[in-house]
Amino acid sequence: MVKKSRRNVLKIASTSLVAGSLLPTVSASDQGGPRASLKEYEQTLDEAKAQFRDYKKDPLKSGVEGFKEVISDSNVNLAGVEKTVELPDKRSDRGDIQPERHRKSKMDVNFYLAGMNLVCPAAEDGSAQSDTPPMPDAWDVFFYFEHNPPWWSVGGQKPNDILVVSFADRNWYIPSNPRMDTSSRVSKKKEDAYGMVFEYEDYKWGNNEEMAQIQVKPDEDDVDNDARQVFGTYSHHWSSIDVESVTITAGGGVSVTVSDSDKQWILNNDPDTGESLKSSVADWLC
Repeated sequence: MVKKSRRNVLKIASTSLVAGSLLPTVSASDQGGPRASLKEYEQTLDEAKAQFRDYKKDPLKSGVEGFKEVISDSNVNLAGVEKTVELPDKRSDRGDIQPERHRKSKMDVNFYLAGMNLVCPAAEDGSAQSDTPPMPDAWDVFFYFEHNPPWWSVGGQKPNDILVVSFADRNWYIPSNPRMDTSSRVSKKKEDAYGMVFEYEDYKWGNNEEMAQIQVKPDEDDVDNDARQVFGTYSHHWSSIDVESVTITAGGGVSVTVSDSDKQWILNNDPDTGESLKSSVADWLC
């Protein structure tokens, strides 16, 4: 297999239920330089999240663009997926109408695997080497989303929406006392052997750009980089239904069971078909 040389990695696949286009690569710092320390890695993530929070205060700016602005000039790389999706919304005074009659609102979803910038020394034939992974502690998953409801709508109803970061058995694990962060309307719901579940209070007023972060660490050594994936799931609910359970399988699949599935919209993880939010170490390596 011919290894490609990439001096930067912010590799984003863009697909959309509304519109889709290939996003341009955003440059990261030169990978020929020295590898950053774990402390520098964590400082960069903190600075990027601070920029996210600062940008989101300005209605003319995107918080996630502020996050990427810091990352693009750092020793941290991102690989992942950006999607624009449509999800149902409704006027609170029109009763319980069917989802297909709801006014549509858009949501931008950004799902990233972050890691330490690799040093990729040249081989004797001049090709890049990509077999040296970053230090095990330097991996994080970021789940960003911005809900843009119609002007007359807060954007949601009870119960809370569900976000899940998942992975297959032997691929990753969440360490004890992991790096974890959320925006004001997102909180941890539960930790699982195969991922982390968050919930989002989409029915409350506030800036509609939110995020969740969780640290992951590589598990078994004999996992191919293409298979070492992380997955994202978003489940949207309305009409005060009950969220009965959230389960993650050993393969990284996610099931969000509710009392009335007609009042649920889900961007679901499907590792078998790849029709999901996902990123792998293979996407990330230079």
